[in-house]
Amino acid sequence: MGSKRNDDIEILRGVAIVFVFIEHLLAVWDLPRVHSFSSGYFSFWGGVDLFFAISGYVIAHSILRNLAALSGTAEKVKALVEFWIRRAWRLWPAAWFWLLVPFVAMMIFDPHYRGGEALRANCASVIGSVLNVTNIQVWRSKAGLGMQNEFWSQYWSLSLEEQFYLVAAPLLLFVSRRWVVALMIALVVAQVFFARVANSSDLSWFVRSDAFAWGVLIAILWNGNLDKALIEPTFLRKRHYAWLLLGVMLTAISATQLLYSVPFDVSIIALASGALVFVASFDKGYLGVGGVLGRVMSWVGDRSYAIYLVHGVVIGVGLRVGPLAHLDRQNVADLCVITVALIVVTLILSELSYRFIEVPARLHGRKLAQAYHATCDGAAARATDAYAGCQYSPSGEQVSG
Repeated sequence: MGSKRNDDIEILRGVAIVFVFIEHLLAVWDLPRVHSFSSGYFSFWGGVDLFFAISGYVIAHSILRNLAALSGTAEKVKALVEFWIRRAWRLWPAAWFWLLVPFVAMMIFDPHYRGGEALRANCASVIGSVLNVTNIQVWRSKAGLGMQNEFWSQYWSLSLEEQFYLVAAPLLLFVSRRWVVALMIALVVAQVFFARVANSSDLSWFVRSDAFAWGVLIAILWNGNLDKALIEPTFLRKRHYAWLLLGVMLTAISATQLLYSVPFDVSIIALASGALVFVASFDKGYLGVGGVLGRVMSWVGDRSYAIYLVHGVVIGVGLRVGPLAHLDRQNVADLCVITVALIVVTLILSELSYRFIEVPARLHGRKLAQAYHATCDGAAARATDAYAGCQYSPSGEQVSG
């Protein structure tokens, strides 16, 4: 399933990871004014929901645009296996590497993590991340039902993504599009009535899927028979309209604390994320982000997965061991040094991870998927030849059947 690069989607990925990184950097600033800002006005965890909407759209679009060429159940099963080969090699090598790094680092540099409850908790966290159940694991921890996950809590969203793919990919391949639309709409509507309090012990917070559903619905719209000219937001060709829309949607995503009085605040964030993905799906610059800023955000978007994996490790380990651990997190000058150092180290390690782990693994997965495809085609051809040989003699006379 080949794919054409969508620059606007990459820019959105860049925006999403910047939001997530800011959210976690704000937690580093141990100052009352910062806590007041992040707890009373703006917070940036909605970047994760933007990621969810992007993933829902990209994955569904990649499957649906090839669906018409698949004839029969066997072809669809083959496509599903190819999809999972590509996804596994796209996600798992880098994810597993950045599971191992903090585990080994803390074992080496901090005796506290070499035994007892801390070691058990870290082992359980690694296993949960490998099995893609970290979201359930973190929820159980917050509900007082399990051990705390210290360094890999960011894997909760990756686990939720994998769980969604596990369900969505077969649905898109084997179930009527009408039923998929109905299910996605039901997911969106049902979750309007869930409180989903941020970072709480509420399970619905850790299994939220409405942003994914919006992404899938947009992909279905794109792969339907509707004339795209009827829905294209051409008014966004005017840069000031594009900036206004982008500003309003990003405010809706980040003004989470101001929206707490609204019982469906997370649904608003999912809707705003879906709106941005819809605009970006046209790939015509309708986000209003171009020039140098557009190239920078696209570069960040390309590396967003690496940054997501790395930044939590850098913050978690960097604040416990090494020179940053000895700086005063209530001193503004020290906090500036810490912040710059965390950003620089994260970008360097993310670039290395992207170049030497993520890209090679992705290419290898593509080759494996192609090899699997060729093997299946070869086996089918041999089976057809064998069947034809059983049906007819060399002279052309029918032998059996």
